[in-house]
Amino acid sequence: MSVLGAAPLALAGSPPLVALGCLPKRGAPTAFVAAAGCRIEAADGRRFLDLHNGAGAVLLGHAHPVVTEAALRAVRAGLAGVASAQEAAVAERLLGLLPPGQRVRFLKTGSEAASLAVRLARAVTGRPRVIACGYHGWHDWAVSGRPGGEGVPPAVAALTRRVAHGDAEELAAALAEAPGGVAAIVAEPLVFEPAPGSWPAALRDAADRHGAVLVFDETATFLRIGRGGVQGACGVRPDFTLIGKGLANGFPLAALTGEERLMSLLDERVATLSTTAQEGVALAAAGAVLDVLAAENVPAALARAGESLRIGLARAAAAAGLNGTVSLAGHPTRMALVATGEARAPPRLLRALFVQALLDRSLYAPAGFVPSLAFDDDASLRESGDALTAACRDVAAALELPHPGTALRGELPQAAFRLR
Repeated sequence: MSVLGAAPLALAGSPPLVALGCLPKRGAPTAFVAAAGCRIEAADGRRFLDLHNGAGAVLLGHAHPVVTEAALRAVRAGLAGVASAQEAAVAERLLGLLPPGQRVRFLKTGSEAASLAVRLARAVTGRPRVIACGYHGWHDWAVSGRPGGEGVPPAVAALTRRVAHGDAEELAAALAEAPGGVAAIVAEPLVFEPAPGSWPAALRDAADRHGAVLVFDETATFLRIGRGGVQGACGVRPDFTLIGKGLANGFPLAALTGEERLMSLLDERVATLSTTAQEGVALAAAGAVLDVLAAENVPAALARAGESLRIGLARAAAAAGLNGTVSLAGHPTRMALVATGEARAPPRLLRALFVQALLDRSLYAPAGFVPSLAFDDDASLRESGDALTAACRDVAAALELPHPGTALRGELPQAAFRLR
């Protein structure tokens, strides 16, 4: 097991947080031996408050009792390798969070869901091209034209056109390049903005004008932002929605939802066969997550926790003289860590120093702050605030050195891949 960053020889590839340049290759924990609530424990005994939460896959907190009990019941019933009779009931409950007239297909990952949406869009339109406006997984069409895309045949890569998130002018130009040839526009309606702006509506308008299928990738946002995800908040309805992180509170499960007329292609024309998509453990966990969502306003609790953390970091940074140096960007339920201030240190070094300081203060937030429901209590938020205060002081002290980089233990993290 990799516990301190470097993958053992038996494993191929770096841990995701190392490959993305969030953590160094050595010295930082990337795998754990136990987790409960908002805390995780590394193999060397160090314990952290977890603000990463599997990039948001853990919505309610680690080992949430309702989810754990549901999953254990499914395991005891022997449903780990059996198609579960619970699938239809979970599907109906999930569709209750969406506008009427839709169907759902469960899969195991967001990458699968995105690729199935693209295949369906191509089938219904008879067109080959796709416009991608963000990170949509690691399959061939999704990595074309970006680092990590080696091994994709040029003929396949040529069918994907990348457009920057939020750039309506570039989107229009991309559609003009292939008149009548774009099957789908796949986009995240919200990345790290505080709230949805004009981008979702611009996507819908562009898709309608050019006869393309609109796919909202809400893998990371649907269950966090509010009831019905970003589309529910902004009132813009896509043709397909990708739902993933948080759906089963860490168990592997994703979903593709879409208009009945489109999803009906799966009945005969478009194959989507998966040995494990219907297994009962993850579906039981998803049913339990939906129980909690029905009983509690989870997005509101996440937003309260996130806003408290954002304010705490701002105050800690100001007190340490780091105004405008480290901050959080995005909706309070899902925030990216932003490092600026080239005059004091290069942003990449500044970010690495801050992540190192957070780890030293037992706060695990290598990529940003993505709180779980387990953070909706005063004790964990006070502890996080104390850690942020101490971490900002540590960074400020490092920046006073003649060469701030000497405060960094080990090498500067290097990104092999980028999400956007």
